[in-house]
Amino acid sequence: MQIIMKQIVHFLLVVTLIIAACSTPEKIPATSYPITKTVDHVDTYFGVDVPDPYRWLEDDRSKETGDWVKAENEVTQAYLSNISYRDQIKERLEQLLNYERVYAPTKHGSWNYFYKNDGLQNHSVLYRTKTGSDNPEIFIDPNSFAEDGTIGLRGVFFTKDGSLSVHMISDGGSDWRMAITMDVETKE
Repeated sequence: MQIIMKQIVHFLLVVTLIIAACSTPEKIPATSYPITKTVDHVDTYFGVDVPDPYRWLEDDRSKETGDWVKAENEVTQAYLSNISYRDQIKERLEQLLNYERVYAPTKHGSWNYFYKNDGLQNHSVLYRTKTGSDNPEIFIDPNSFAEDGTIGLRGVFFTKDGSLSVHMISDGGSDWRMAITMDVETKE
């Protein structure tokens, strides 16, 4: 459910930006993109050669890829900073998204787990209550992983008896995941 909500939010943001960009008469300076190098790399699939000139960008940990991403981000930010109504879009999106969201609970062992977002939190917090209790406690708060909100919770899984959990985190939206196993009673 959390993934669906994020997709809806991203969709609304893109639609809002497209509508705003199409309806403005203001002139934004021409953009000069950094040159993206190409390499001579070819993969062969079932006897068919498939060129992959940007294969070098798949190494997301290389300095060269990092430098390219930084240069692209500078171009993007320079463009976005020239949009005069950008703050208005941000304020409107905050108005639309600033409401408490509580997601359906799931039961694992003797605990009921549910996600809750107070409104504008970067990530929904995973709470839990003992079966038969009404006193929720925080089980995992992904907002505490990084001050800037760039480290996120990307899945929580439980053993059949609910005694252990594994949660996955990703840094900066990366596809790479780190899995952390935890005893649900002690949180160790």
